Amino acid sequence: MPWTKFRYHLVFSTKYRRPCLKEEYDEFLYGRLGQITKRIGGYPFAVNGWHDHVHILCALPPNTTVSDCVAKLKSQSSGALRNEYPAMRNFRWAIGYGALTFDHRRIRGIANYVRNQKQRHGRQTTRADWERTR
Repeated sequence: MPWTKFRYHLVFSTKYRRPCLKEEYDEFLYGRLGQITKRIGGYPFAVNGWHDHVHILCALPPNTTVSDCVAKLKSQSSGALRNEYPAMRNFRWAIGYGALTFDHRRIRGIANYVRNQKQRHGRQTTRADWERTR
């Protein structure tokens, strides 16, 4: 059985970077992204975002590609969002994503970065290399 200790910081944005992810969707969307991560065999450490993108700090299963995992996260979460909120019936994620790996000893700091997205974007103290999705 394969085993890895890779940790991923995934970032993907809404189509055309439209700021359509309102706070009222946060609990549902972030919870669903965590559930999907578990369903595909991964583990979500932190999930958060801003009006036009999300961050997922996670472990992913070693027997599938990052792109396959992200495709499942995007398709299943957009479908769930469209079904749960009629105002989001045309919601789509953008093509593409960002994926970073890092030393597992940095997980606490990166998890804090992900969990504090709203405060960071409000103060404009984000890290460009961790926010880029294309």
